[in-house]
Amino acid sequence: MSNVEDLLQQAIEHHQVGHFDAADSLYRRILEADPNHARTLHLMGVLASQQGNFQDSVRMIEQAIRLAPNEVAFHSNLGLILTEHNLLDQAVASLLRAIAIHPGFADAHNNLGNVRQKQGQFEAAIACYRKAISINPDFAIAHFNLGVVLGSQGLYVAAIESYQTSLAVSPDAVEVYNNLGVALMECRRYGEAILAFQSALRLSPNYADAFKNLGNTLTEVFEWEKAIEAYRQANRLRPGIAESLQVYLQQHICDWNGLEALTHQLIAMVDDARYAESGMTISPFSFLCLPIATTAQQQIQCSRAWSKAKYGSIHKWRKLPACDREDASGKLTPRAKVNTERSSGSGKKIRVGYLSADFYDHPTAYLSVELFEAHDRERFEVIGYSIGPSEPDPMRERLTRAFDKFYDLQSHSFDDAASKIAADRIDILVDMKGYTRYSRPEILAYRPATIQVSYLGYPGTMGADFIDYAIVDEIVVPRHQQSCFSEQLVYLPGCYQVNSRLTTEKLPIPSRADCNLPETGFVFCSFNNSYKITPKIFDVWMRLLQKTPESCLWLLEANRFAAVHLGREAEERGVSASRIVFAPKLDHLGHLARHRVADLFLDCYPVNAHTSGSDALRMGLPLLTLQGDTFVSRVASSLLTALELPELIATTLETYEAIALQLAQDRDKLRELQMRLSKNIEATSLFDGRVFARTIEVAYQTMWEVFEKA
Repeated sequence: MSNVEDLLQQAIEHHQVGHFDAADSLYRRILEADPNHARTLHLMGVLASQQGNFQDSVRMIEQAIRLAPNEVAFHSNLGLILTEHNLLDQAVASLLRAIAIHPGFADAHNNLGNVRQKQGQFEAAIACYRKAISINPDFAIAHFNLGVVLGSQGLYVAAIESYQTSLAVSPDAVEVYNNLGVALMECRRYGEAILAFQSALRLSPNYADAFKNLGNTLTEVFEWEKAIEAYRQANRLRPGIAESLQVYLQQHICDWNGLEALTHQLIAMVDDARYAESGMTISPFSFLCLPIATTAQQQIQCSRAWSKAKYGSIHKWRKLPACDREDASGKLTPRAKVNTERSSGSGKKIRVGYLSADFYDHPTAYLSVELFEAHDRERFEVIGYSIGPSEPDPMRERLTRAFDKFYDLQSHSFDDAASKIAADRIDILVDMKGYTRYSRPEILAYRPATIQVSYLGYPGTMGADFIDYAIVDEIVVPRHQQSCFSEQLVYLPGCYQVNSRLTTEKLPIPSRADCNLPETGFVFCSFNNSYKITPKIFDVWMRLLQKTPESCLWLLEANRFAAVHLGREAEERGVSASRIVFAPKLDHLGHLARHRVADLFLDCYPVNAHTSGSDALRMGLPLLTLQGDTFVSRVASSLLTALELPELIATTLETYEAIALQLAQDRDKLRELQMRLSKNIEATSLFDGRVFARTIEVAYQTMWEVFEKA
């Protein structure tokens, strides 16, 4: 028997260093001598799993368990293997047997935590990891796993502590440094995050994820050229991992070098029939903003893959108890067409929750604050849920007063935030972020509200099973595009975009000198964000400057890199960089006032002006747009249609250029447009949040009726 033990020790040594063939040969020699050697059967099962032979691994470990039913490691490893193959209920049973045999076996508690995490039972997973750590405080992997699940729930401060403890035990753990960096970045501790990613890269110079995350962090501290280089390194190591991020950042700084080829690669990825299962997801918002127009079908393919990869496990495993649902399934059925032209006679006061990260001095807040104030309190109770910055400012104070109740959920886990919303028994939860910055779709994936709606913040489909409706209008989303939205489309009469009233008549108008503009000449203006400026649109703008003597182009000063690159691009097109004037950032009213100095707002394509478009029109500045085929390229058209100015909607680049040139050369026609715009602002209700409140309330009421009748 001592010979068997010697052979087993040799086999284990080979096994541990990855000499699998040698280990397998020795294990087989042992079993020839003793076919019922339980430890060897167990280890052969582990080896079979490592070599991808799942059936053999389970068969051998189960045979070992029959021979030695009280060996805790056998049950624990079987549970681990079953977990890897998503046989989660069987895995739980094996791990619970292991714990019953030996409650102090830390590995089993850790492995059970992994299963609970896969099942979406995050609180249970946290408890398992903490139990493992209480048994073995130096269990580095358990500390790491605890950090992972805490981070997945948005509890980044606690996750940081777990990762740091793990590193104290195992200081060369590359993945822990990477995850620590992500958690630090989420807490906006950017300097520390950069150091964490750099530590990961020192240990593993070819770690693509660390390069990608380093790029994300450098972006936050405006080291954008360094961030682009980090993305390039990530893409070199693993093509596709950060190409959309690289493109989006290059757009922000107007660095168009190689942009077209990268954009075509991203579109080709989404067009590939294998994309949904490839795991190479692209941020839906980045995809919407590509400098080459994408189709509505491509956009839903991108969003569906993202939603499935990021939130599918939450939606599959974790649904909160449905509020006010009468059906046993807890599902909203059927999603019938909503008619927003009629109201309901139902006597129930509907509880509407608005979820946003923009409840402070933010463009979205300026658009929507009057809606919250104007809701009919006889029929609606209105609750605000903030998941973004909470610094006090006048807009934050006004918003807090606008809601019947207002809660700051920024520091809550996704689970806790969703539980709070569910406890408030929200009938209709309106998500105002979609896939934009600081959004938290994870909260909606828990299904905390009876009806869940996407509105205003994201101009496209979320591709998610947990969003029931998207609020649009006939212009931004033509009815034939319903198949390109996972949500049921709710059509508002007029423009879908809410706009609050604002007194602007008494705003002091700056002089041209105040704005660093030339005293004479036509002022073309585009106060869109820099990422919306594309080479083709810029080509048109430069031709307009060439054909309009003494004119200038007035742009927002988005960042120092964009100004340099756009100046260079202008010179390459034969236009002096001095003819581009950059407007510095101002407070909201100061920014609005300076619109009156410009002559014509030139929209971008394929991403139109949204809030920036309504700002210009509100101030009486004519806006010329180029309409595309998707939501993101039709918002300005919706605003202009509501103001009865269809002649400012171009459908081709050539028409766009021709209209702009005509208005620059025909001052009388431009003045006539300005007069009509001013008149139509008064005659229409586009800039009246009170009127809009009545319109969207009809939609909410009808959604609720559809649910009640299901």
